Amino acid sequence: DSPIFTLPVSGLPKLDQELDDLENRLLCVESFLIGISLFWLWVGGKMGYFHRGGVTIGRHYENVLNEPGNVFIFSEALVDAASLQASGDPMRIVLGRGVYEYFSALSSQGRLSDSLDGLVFVDEDNKRCLDTYSVLQEDARTKQILGDLAKGIRLQREQNAAYDDIIKKYRWLGAYHNRHVRRLIKDTPSSFLVPED
Repeated sequence: DSPIFTLPVSGLPKLDQELDDLENRLLCVESFLIGISLFWLWVGGKMGYFHRGGVTIGRHYENVLNEPGNVFIFSEALVDAASLQASGDPMRIVLGRGVYEYFSALSSQGRLSDSLDGLVFVDEDNKRCLDTYSVLQEDARTKQILGDLAKGIRLQREQNAAYDDIIKKYRWLGAYHNRHVRRLIKDTPSSFLVPED
């Protein structure tokens, strides 16, 4: 099973009456991406489960079937999101071309917020990815989250030590994790870091 998050790109709720339509769209998209980041961090930290994913724009249809919990989904966006990340990719959320073009269209109007721009990074393979750790701030709660994430990554590395292809993914995740830990915690204790070798 896979979690699916959807956000309509038209008919968005008005989050703040002071905002014009473009600013409201930016706030909705930013909130959506922050929500995905927080979900990724929570599942990784609390359950030790780190996942890959994709964010795309496309047609999406879902219908509840005759039993609660049974949902029929037909989604061009879901197919595109699944194809964005290959099985060998690290645990990251890749942004599709349509999402980047949507950001660019908003940006061309001179309105792309710094916080939205800060939610994205370009990885070594030139894929634009959601920077899930970028939502964390320098505070006590973040230290707890980072400690939980470090434990989860170390546990996954121990449990999968015999599988080189999986360890490669956790090396990438360890390096990504450590970069953000060093950014967020001055004089970083080793308990917050994970081996990168």
